[in-house]
Amino acid sequence: APLLGERWETRYEYAGLTFAHEWTGLVPTAGSSTRYLQILSVQRPFDIGLDDAGRAMLSVNFEGEACAPVETWEEDLVAVLQAAGLATLGTDTRIGRLASVPQGAGPLISVLNTGGSAAYETHNGDRYEYLSAQIVVRATSYTVARTRALAIWRALDGRRNLLIAA
Repeated sequence: APLLGERWETRYEYAGLTFAHEWTGLVPTAGSSTRYLQILSVQRPFDIGLDDAGRAMLSVNFEGEACAPVETWEEDLVAVLQAAGLATLGTDTRIGRLASVPQGAGPLISVLNTGGSAAYETHNGDRYEYLSAQIVVRATSYTVARTRALAIWRALDGRRNLLIAA
């Protein structure tokens, strides 16, 4: 399995030119094996009000493009955040709308799949999926929620050629 920061490269030649594709590996928590062409934010984190416990909530949305099939998009995002020291699945981080958010001051993180758009197929038969997700950070302090949301935004935005493999 690729280790955190390990770089992989594919090279090929065509018509006298050499082409190279490079990506970086991470060790995930959920056993996925997905190559992401890119993960991009839709916008900076923004305030979406208070939750039922009176905690500030900030949201940031991401879009991804990955080699199909993708089974563990949300877990893969959490794997990147865990490697950056920003989240721990099952402790401060939950996946999906059915996962209950624990009590506490936070920061607490929810990762929600928001569907994405239609997949596409390349001329040589490779299939790619467009994915999207919302990440919500909650904390009793607005400043704490904002700081974590900005760190998450910076950790995920602009990631390209990322291999997340078990």
